[in-house]
Amino acid sequence: MITFSRSYKELITVFMKSSKPLYIEQIMPSFKLISKTGAMKADRVFEPVPKQFDEQTLSFYNKYFAENEKVDFGIFEPTYPHYSYRLKQIETMLDYEFPVVLLYNSFQLPYKTEAMNLAKEQGKVVEYGLYTVDMVDGKEKDVTLEILRGEYDEYLEQLAESFNEYDYPVLFRLNNEMNGEWVWYSAHLVGKDTDLFIECWRYIYDKFKEMGVDNLIFVWNPNEKSFPNYAYNHYLNYYPGNEYVDIVGLTAYNTGNYYPGEIWRSFAEAYDHFYYDYVRHFKHPMMITEFSGASAGGDKSMWFDDMFNRISQYDRIKLAVLWNGQDYDMSKQEKTVSRNYRLDLEPEVIEAIKRGLQNYK
Repeated sequence: MITFSRSYKELITVFMKSSKPLYIEQIMPSFKLISKTGAMKADRVFEPVPKQFDEQTLSFYNKYFAENEKVDFGIFEPTYPHYSYRLKQIETMLDYEFPVVLLYNSFQLPYKTEAMNLAKEQGKVVEYGLYTVDMVDGKEKDVTLEILRGEYDEYLEQLAESFNEYDYPVLFRLNNEMNGEWVWYSAHLVGKDTDLFIECWRYIYDKFKEMGVDNLIFVWNPNEKSFPNYAYNHYLNYYPGNEYVDIVGLTAYNTGNYYPGEIWRSFAEAYDHFYYDYVRHFKHPMMITEFSGASAGGDKSMWFDDMFNRISQYDRIKLAVLWNGQDYDMSKQEKTVSRNYRLDLEPEVIEAIKRGLQNYK
């Protein structure tokens, strides 16, 4: 590693890795500085490119995004689809039928045939989260470079065929929260290079396009804050381009205060700081891809009352997916809930959500 000054405002650090000895004094004379060109992403406004969706997907897109003047709600229910009756119980409890369900998948697993078919039978659109993570030598590993080398073409082609056979709209959320250090595909863990993320996104998009897939609505979804908060990891550096993004996704939770350093946040405190920044940069429709409020640190039922009163003020948000799950404290030997995001356990929370949803039916 070598660091040198370009100006009194700018330092440049060069990292090199090699299995053989490196002689930095011989390499660095070949390093040349070039002038910056083009517009900074931080100053640009991005607009979606019209897509040739199939008829059903275009109808869904228009109904829930292009022409939607209110907010609709989706849900993540961890027992779905294996115990699909539980989601039906929750819908009855809340007097609301969720049009969208969230599912997660990675390159470790094949296409979720059973879950997708059940959602389609029930008239629900799946938010299909896919992560470029596989199990390699018994460990989870990001496979961005392998994808770009064509080593996962067969997987992608089979996935494309499955989406074609499915013939129903899909909200395709690829590698969300990419600016967070907790995901394997973050540039922080993959070469400190967001261009690799972009090239991988485009590779997958182009492969599906080549295979004739026309029922995927691509959702690009950074985390609310970048971790670590370095310039190379800024969320805009991950933007793959107007042609490749249909919906801009937002994610922020009220995590509560179980862990040191966490604070209870209202919905506005969680979303204002980046929603208005996104509005400044993007003309795309927006959705909250997953969110909820935890129990520790405040009144959860009042949090949901406030959320339902406020969310309509964010007029670019057309769909919001409630996350009905729990996080656990991995430092404890006994199973201990650290963040209880569930919607269906506390009677007063159930009533608050039911009450709020009635205004969005």
